[in-house]
Amino acid sequence: MQSEAAVFFEETQPRISNLMRGEIARFSVDKLILMLTRGGMQIDIQVTPQAA
Repeated sequence: MQSEAAVFFEETQPRISNLMRGEIARFSVDKLILMLTRGGMQIDIQVTPQAA
């Protein structure tokens, strides 16, 4: 499964393993967004002010 995901997302198997273990701090926001778009996801980012 991880080797298939690595091919699909154009990543190495160890990087997919990191992701599957929840080690997202090892990935840049850009890389995570790229992987999501490769997976067919639409990304919407909303920024709002914090409540005082």
